[in-house]
Order: sequence, then C-alpha cells, then structure tokens
Amino acid sequence: MHSFDSGSRVDQPDLNTTHPKRRTLASFWEASRISLDSIWSHKLRSFLTLLGIIIGVASVVSVGAAIEGLRKYVTDSLEGALGSNAIIVARIAGINMSYDDYLEMLRKHKPIRLEDMQIVRELCGDCEAISPMMNRNDNVKRESRIFEQARISGVNEDLLKMEKIDLESGRFITASDVMRAIPSAVIGIDIRDHRSKSLDDIDVDSVQLVITLCDEEVCPSILRPIPQLHWGMPDPAAVEGDSQVELSWNPNPEPNLDYYVVFRDTAPNPTDSLAAVPAPATTYLDLAVENDTTYYYRIKAIDTEANASPYSDQVSAMPHA
Repeated sequence: MHSFDSGSRVDQPDLNTTHPKRRTLASFWEASRISLDSIWSHKLRSFLTLLGIIIGVASVVSVGAAIEGLRKYVTDSLEGALGSNAIIVARIAGINMSYDDYLEMLRKHKPIRLEDMQIVRELCGDCEAISPMMNRNDNVKRESRIFEQARISGVNEDLLKMEKIDLESGRFITASDVMRAIPSAVIGIDIRDHRSKSLDDIDVDSVQLVITLCDEEVCPSILRPIPQLHWGMPDPAAVEGDSQVELSWNPNPEPNLDYYVVFRDTAPNPTDSLAAVPAPATTYLDLAVENDTTYYYRIKAIDTEANASPYSDQVSAMPHA
C-alpha cells in the first residue's frame, strides 16, 4: 500500500508532446479522409479535373515528342545528304548571279582537277574521306531501255562515307573499281525499270483518243483517223503571279552543259542578262518584277568551255495581283 503526501501532485502525460508520430499519422489520416470525402461528394468535378490534368500532360509530352522527332528528321536528312562535317569545294559556288558575273568568276577561278584532290588528300591528315564529283545530264540506255536526261555523277568509293546511301541490292563502287577504271555504276530506283515507249510499243487500234502536250515541231504523229487534242507547250514557258514570274524550259541535251543564262527586258527580244542558272536546273523564279508590266524572256545554254547556244524562243509574261 502506498501513501501520498497531501501536498504532492501527480502530472498526467501530454499525449500531444509525448507521441509526435501518433499526432502526425492522425493528422495525415484526417486530411486524407477529408480529401476522399470531398472527391467522392463531387464526382463529376473530380473527374473533369483529373481529365484536364491528363490531357494537359499528354499534350505537353506529345508536342515535345513531335518537336524532337522533327529535329531528328531534319538532322538525319541533312547529314544523309551532305554530312554533318562535310566541306564542298567548287569552282563557282553561286546561284542567281548575272551572266557577266558568272563569266568573270569563270575567268578568275581555275578549274578543279583530280590532281588537286590528291594534293588535298596528302596534306589533310584529319580528312576521313575525299571524293570528287562531276555532274552532267545525259540519256542512259541499256539495250532497249532508255532514261532521258538522267543525272550522272562521277565519284569514288569515299562518297559512301560522306553521304547516306541505302543500297537495295548490289554494292557500292570500291577502291579497286576506281584504280582499275572498271566501268561500274550505282543506279537509282527510278532508272532501274524505266523504259521510254515509242509508238511501235502501243496498240494503236485500241486507242480512242490522242492527247499531245508538246511543241508542234516535236509532237508525235499518228497516221490513223483517231481524234486528237493538242495543247501546245512553249519553250520556255512563263507563269505569272503576284509580283513574280516563274520560268521553265526543256533541258539542253549537250553533254558538257554548265549553266543557263536568263535574259529579260520590257521590250521584245531581250539581250540584258538577268541571272545564271546552274545546270541541271530548268526553272527560274523572277521576283524583281512589277505587276501590270509586260516582261520578255529568252534563254541561252552555256557549256563548260563557255560556248553559248543561240537564243531560245521568246516568251512574255505580265505579273498581276
């Protein structure tokens, strides 16, 4: 039996101070219960809030993924076409220059030859690959198959290291091919199964209507009583727009074609050069024109020896808004 003095006091323990973990759990449980009760009491509002959050996050993630995918596509395309660290050396690296400026650069800049590439290869120790490239347009023919105005590029085996080229079958040019001058080529998918048809390949008896899109002097003639519709296509052709004129013309068949010269004037038979268009391009967009003014154009073809063709036929255009 215990006895206590009447003047003594017994302190009761304070639950709030002696058990902080219990207090925290109780507060958390109370807050969770209130939150769940609020969500359950307002089901539609809670659902719409949750749906908005999901849509917002998904939109941000989708836009970010789309931008990253576009950036990767552009980067891969540029690296595949030119390489991320490729340097292109050309005798004349300029477009939309006047005829006189082009001739001046042609006189000042010496031709780039294969010996120059060999010197660069010897002196450039950090160059991983060096390839020449000579381009021209010509008809490609094998047996009865013909591909007109194909782009032909002369390169060596190093081009495969500089450009992304996916081969469907076969192999690329090797150093042994170049060293022994073996006549080998890598052909594109457009030319692989292409064959131009002539009138002899067509069953004329089954033809009911003939539509020709060509110049009068080069249109094919069918000596049969078949209805024909003709739409003449002048060369060059001009399409007017708002403060612009777009020119297009047929390619020149010369094997050593270098560029075209566009002549323009507000009077017929222009002789003032407007621009030089490097081959194989056959279009030019003239933006230095005014609406409701008639402009006359003519074209000349220039080869690598600076020989010029006669003037083309004249074409006129009047830009308008």
